Amino acid sequence: IHAPASDEPATEPGEGRDFLLDEALPGTVAGLVGGTLMMLVYMGGSWIFGHGPWDGPKMISSLFFRHVLLDDLGTGSILLGLGIHYAVSCSLAVAFAMALPRYNSTMFATFPLAVLYSLAMYVVMVYFVASWAAPLFARDVIHALWFVGHLVWGAALGLIEPLRSRVWTESRLVPRFIRREAHGHAAW
Repeated sequence: IHAPASDEPATEPGEGRDFLLDEALPGTVAGLVGGTLMMLVYMGGSWIFGHGPWDGPKMISSLFFRHVLLDDLGTGSILLGLGIHYAVSCSLAVAFAMALPRYNSTMFATFPLAVLYSLAMYVVMVYFVASWAAPLFARDVIHALWFVGHLVWGAALGLIEPLRSRVWTESRLVPRFIRREAHGHAAW
């Protein structure tokens, strides 16, 4: 038996998936990074185009504040909008990680698949969900910025594959209670 390469997945074929190490952690980290980059793109762009930088989170919070004008929303709506944004971002990233095969056969296809997934999520979110769930968002969003933001989010989903590697799984960055003995290596 050969020593595993550092870029091999955390679980071997036939061993079964480890949801926490193969999907939940990589998807959540990619969702947090992608959600942050997506929001920064939208906030910076909306500021450049003459809107407030906090318009994105305010519009997202219209999921609960349905009949309020954008200027009437304050700090609480910004925090609620950011919470909703990160919850959706991480959930969709974990869903993508669950759909992505865990073996190296898709390592180089992860990025294009992630970008296609982000484009599909853009269409679903903007044209189907926002129209009934967040009417303020559907009415006031700057579509070009949100589109670019989704592309950036999709690019961040490319982090899922490296986060599944043995280097990440066995690193000190993963908390001790999550790490496990990896295929014949000494226990931590």
